[in-house]
Amino acid sequence: MNLSPAFFDHVATSAKLLSAFAVVLGIPASVLLIKLRDAQNLRRARAHLAPRPPLDPTAFAATYFPADHAALARRLHELLAPHLPLDLTRLHPDDRLVEDLRMDALDSMSTIEFILAVEKEFSLKIPTGALTGISTLRDLTTCIAHLLAERASSTPPTPPSPCQ
Repeated sequence: MNLSPAFFDHVATSAKLLSAFAVVLGIPASVLLIKLRDAQNLRRARAHLAPRPPLDPTAFAATYFPADHAALARRLHELLAPHLPLDLTRLHPDDRLVEDLRMDALDSMSTIEFILAVEKEFSLKIPTGALTGISTLRDLTTCIAHLLAERASSTPPTPPSPCQ
């Protein structure tokens, strides 16, 4: 079998056309898959919240937190709302932000933006190591309350701290 240069040109042209075709179809397919995944994550988070009675941030804080943490919990609930595309009136303080509410899957930057908003609101810095131990709004409320109490008393932290 004698293969001519024209044959190889034809194969090269076909390969280029197939590559272009794959790219043209691949990008919309990828976008579609991402949108489907996002919709699934949103459905999962909504289904997780659905069985609970709705509570506004003030009622949420009064229902689930002691009086000395209620104002802080209310404000954290309010700060969380813009960072999730969910109706948070059915939020429970032990809902895990990532696993239950899909915070990282619904918007990859929302977790970071939320923590930055909290630090700005209370003029404090959450220790980096503490972030790995914070998975719920209750955890965050306890940590922020501890940091605010530390700052108010101006004493060094006494172990165990919920923020270390």
